[in-house]
Amino acid sequence: MQPKSIIKIVSSLLFSLFVSCTSVDVFVKDADELKIINNLTVLPISCSNVEVGRSISDSIAANLLISRFEIIERSQLERILKEWELSLSDISENHRLIVGKIKNVDAIIIGSAKTSQGFAGLLYGGYIEYVSSCTVKMIEIETGKTLIAATFSSESASTMRGVTTASEVGKMLAEEIIKSSR
Repeated sequence: MQPKSIIKIVSSLLFSLFVSCTSVDVFVKDADELKIINNLTVLPISCSNVEVGRSISDSIAANLLISRFEIIERSQLERILKEWELSLSDISENHRLIVGKIKNVDAIIIGSAKTSQGFAGLLYGGYIEYVSSCTVKMIEIETGKTLIAATFSSESASTMRGVTTASEVGKMLAEEIIKSSR
């Protein structure tokens, strides 16, 4: 085998080893039901790394601002819940606790994320923690129905665009929610 062929093979293997794909999939149960949703609040995404979860949820909320949805600020929701002696974790675990209690919120977005350790390349510091999967759901308050479920998955820390940050995961998920709600 010629040296150029060996270099091509090794380069190709290294490229495929360290550059993987990410995907975002969206599932919409009934597009017509989605049309009545105007006001949303995005709850913190459950994750073993709390900062990653908060970053994803903040990014989803920020990116949904350019959509037709009105975003009810989480701090306003926390204030209302405090009056009722509930917490955001109570809602995340059982969203039916707030059915009929929160005015001006048609749906909530809840979800969970998983982080993993992976090699991102020397440029990014070697092994890093990255978002390997994230699922978010838009749940209608009155009925408890899941209107949209969106999933993100990544096979490794490094992609063709570099390292996918938690904020970018939130942005990708928000973009898919916006597309699905048109």
